[in-house]
Amino acid sequence: MMEQTILVKIQHMKTAIPKEIVQRRKFSKDIMRVNSRGLLHCHTTVLLQEFERYGALIESIHDSLELLDKAVRGVQLMSTDLDDMCKALSMNVVPEMWANFAYPSLKPLSAWVVDL
Repeated sequence: MMEQTILVKIQHMKTAIPKEIVQRRKFSKDIMRVNSRGLLHCHTTVLLQEFERYGALIESIHDSLELLDKAVRGVQLMSTDLDDMCKALSMNVVPEMWANFAYPSLKPLSAWVVDL
């Protein structure tokens, strides 16, 4: 029964969390404009850094959800990281492997996912 609940949560998160975000090359030309010294605006630099961090977070979430899905179904071996993630999902807590890539938050997992 617990496995079925986790599988439902995994499927929900897979559909609720975007798989990818806008590719860097698709940014507006205005945002990517360089000044006379050949440098990007400081806000653009911060935007690009956050873009990269967010992309790493999304990739980490989807990769780990896929691995956990396989482990719960018995197709793959359950590692300690995946077991910890499974426990976190069942307690509605952000898994530590995601928190390492994410912004600090005290929200429960269900509210945290909505903010992504």
